[in-house]
Amino acid sequence: MIRRVAATLAVVLVVLGGGYLAYRQLLPPPVQTTQAPLYATATVARGDISVGVDTTGPLNPAEGSGLMVPFTPGQNPGAAPSYVLQEMLVHEGDPVRAGQVVARLAAPALEQQLQQDSQTVQQARLDLAQLLGVTPEQVDGIDPARGITVTAPIDGRVTGLSATLGSQVKQGQLLAQVVDDSHFVLVARVAPGELAGVRKGETAYLRFDEFDGLVPAQVTDVNPNPIPTPLSELNNCSPAAQSDSGGQASGPSQFVYWVTLEGVNPGLLRPGMQAQVGFAPGNPPRSPNPDSGQPASLNWLRYCQQIKSYGQSEALTSPADASVTRIFVQDGQPVHRGDPILTLAGSTFQSTVEAKLQTLRDAEQKLAQDQAQASLLEVRSPMDGIVVGMPPLQPGATLQPGQYLGQVLNTAHMQLFAQVSDVDIVKVKQGASVQVTVDALPGRVLHGTVTNVAMMGKDQSGVTQFQVLIQVDGVPELRPGMQARAHIDAGSAKDALLVPVEAIFEEDGQSKVEVLEKNGTTRTVVVKLGLVNDRYAQVLSGLKPGDRVITGSSADLLPSQHLTSPSLLPGSPGSSTPGGQGAPGGSGGGAPGGGSPGGAGGSAPGSGSGG
Repeated sequence: MIRRVAATLAVVLVVLGGGYLAYRQLLPPPVQTTQAPLYATATVARGDISVGVDTTGPLNPAEGSGLMVPFTPGQNPGAAPSYVLQEMLVHEGDPVRAGQVVARLAAPALEQQLQQDSQTVQQARLDLAQLLGVTPEQVDGIDPARGITVTAPIDGRVTGLSATLGSQVKQGQLLAQVVDDSHFVLVARVAPGELAGVRKGETAYLRFDEFDGLVPAQVTDVNPNPIPTPLSELNNCSPAAQSDSGGQASGPSQFVYWVTLEGVNPGLLRPGMQAQVGFAPGNPPRSPNPDSGQPASLNWLRYCQQIKSYGQSEALTSPADASVTRIFVQDGQPVHRGDPILTLAGSTFQSTVEAKLQTLRDAEQKLAQDQAQASLLEVRSPMDGIVVGMPPLQPGATLQPGQYLGQVLNTAHMQLFAQVSDVDIVKVKQGASVQVTVDALPGRVLHGTVTNVAMMGKDQSGVTQFQVLIQVDGVPELRPGMQARAHIDAGSAKDALLVPVEAIFEEDGQSKVEVLEKNGTTRTVVVKLGLVNDRYAQVLSGLKPGDRVITGSSADLLPSQHLTSPSLLPGSPGSSTPGGQGAPGGSGGGAPGGGSPGGAGGSAPGSGSGG
């Protein structure tokens, strides 16, 4: 009996002991809590900080210019000549340089128009020069109000001066003549029987009743065609001067030959004086008498002649209706070429000159316009860039003035229209530097500048966006519409006092941090912040280098969370620290009071160290 009870007790004890052991194995140990929270901290240190805003947008040229068929502004398009495309030298997307020829044109009608314009200008200039009595080159300097001065066209003597001071003259009216009386001209009538002894270049001798002696003259022309001349117009010389030179003419007219003689005027001859003409006999003529310089005998022509004119004579006529305002010479006065004769002026004359001058100016303007169009038969690029928007044209196509041939976009100056949220727009300032990258150009960083920041935002899908314009220094490889990423510089500082952003909190409208003292206590400090990025903040006041700011605390954990590794706290070993920005990594902190097993790697002042 006793054994049975003992065995039963033994079994019960074994069962109870096994259950207790199983209970201890299955039931986790109670959670031990520290008496005070553990802290993760970071040491305030100096470093560099930069702030920027990232955005994206398409790149487009900031400037461009069209390629067009030449066209003069203000010209009637219907009156302008058409062009023919000879050759197009570029294709869509080709890069071009400023001044590069992109197309060649032809304008047959314009070439003909240029010839007509040139002839019109020359004729208008000549008409005005003749009116003013000047050379065509001198018409540009004339003053219509001052009138003109009629000058001597040749050296000679003024004859027939009929104009008087203040008299009114009509256009074309004879004012005077300037004659060169140093020579004379006589046309002799030679009977058929006399012509054999007359040759061009031969010397003839003239005898005048007004004075003694003979005047030599040279045969300058012999008309070989006989001309029937009424006998009443033929003046037979005196019988003593006649020689048997073919007999008397019969009938009402006589065939004669005209022979022109020219000689030096000894100063006594004038037109209308009658002369007998004689030639030395013989072929060739006999030599002159050495004593007198004249032949010993002469064969005299049957018909006496009159001096026709002086060697040269120029008539001075009025170029327009005018008044004689000044006379410089007297009738019979010798003058040289260019000497002033008289001056013509007056309102009527001025109007005439001004009208002809305006005709010349209009013709010159028309010529200049057509020459300008002709100079543009080579269409050139107005700038560096790429060619876009070219219409499909084939050589030989007819083009009208002003017709569109394409466009040149300058890719050296691009612009980027970007959108920035209302959170970041306060960081963007006009003139800020921008770094621009394009996927099509890997490894290339382009420089840009913010040139405009919108002052008013627009709602886009519930988010307020502000437009920012960025000018970009482009490269030839860029193309309009390429998507670009831009990093806008919002500021930077060197050797600035930095704290991690997780150490900062807002309270009562102020930025604050908690500083862990060496004795384990904490204090709250108001700080003034400068630049802030996603990792650090610049402290302008409130802290000094070496201060330890709290970045995390075990008190911030939920009741169900347990600290199993110090790396859970920001700033603790193994966590992301601001060391790369010049701030040292965070360090664990201790809680006041006793040691806490399983702590965050920190120690509490007083007793023991964390496990």
